[in-house]
Amino acid sequence: MRSGIAGSLTAFFNEIHKSLLHAWAARKGMAAEMPLFVLFYFAMNMFMGRGEIRQDLVAPTLIGLTAIMFFHQQLNRVFWGVLGEIQNGTLEQLHLSPLPTAALVLGRQVATILESIVIAILLYLAAAVVAGVALPLDPEALAPLAAIVVGSAGVSLVVAGLALLFRRIELLVELLTAAAFLFGGVFLPLDRLPDWMALAGRLLFPTTQAIEVLREILLDRHPLVALQAEWGLGWLIAQPLLLLAAGALFFNAAERIAKSKGTLARY
Repeated sequence: MRSGIAGSLTAFFNEIHKSLLHAWAARKGMAAEMPLFVLFYFAMNMFMGRGEIRQDLVAPTLIGLTAIMFFHQQLNRVFWGVLGEIQNGTLEQLHLSPLPTAALVLGRQVATILESIVIAILLYLAAAVVAGVALPLDPEALAPLAAIVVGSAGVSLVVAGLALLFRRIELLVELLTAAAFLFGGVFLPLDRLPDWMALAGRLLFPTTQAIEVLREILLDRHPLVALQAEWGLGWLIAQPLLLLAAGALFFNAAERIAKSKGTLARY
């Protein structure tokens, strides 16, 4: 029992280590990618402010874009990681581990989260210097941030499962990110969206409820136990767990289908 747990932990941390090595190898591309988030943030603020960077918009939009950035990075890295394993013919190595493949895929999320934290800090520093943004350091904000990370991991497992079945789904990954922008209240509050869009955003995307809660905690200074956001704290906790469970089930089912067809590692 003890050796089984030790082997599983070793496999999990090895996957994290491997993902960090891949991220370091691609550091030049990441360095070019990071400023794009900053430029996009200010471009959207100027668009919403009709050519000006308005102080009443910079903090809410910074919170929204940071949430979407975590969502996008997790989806993107997991999809391209699985697709790269298939293209390189190394996907079978994942099945030599004592851990389920889905757990190893989640291990890659840890490396992606660390990468996303670096981008988030860069984005905040740019907003602080250029626009004078100063968000309070409230530990209660960790709850919605954790909800984003866990829920995005679940959606990433769905995308990884689809990659096992259909391979070329790059457009779907970008479509999901675009939909999260539109339905998630990133740059517009949910009460300014059509009711059906707000409902779909809360149901499908882990960022929607979390963004609203983050704004309440950091901007309105509401405590976590007294949220005024619709669907409240219960949905903030339940939705990421449901997405993670659904993602793991879907990935395992897609893996079994690919194995039965003999296409698991064939590109």
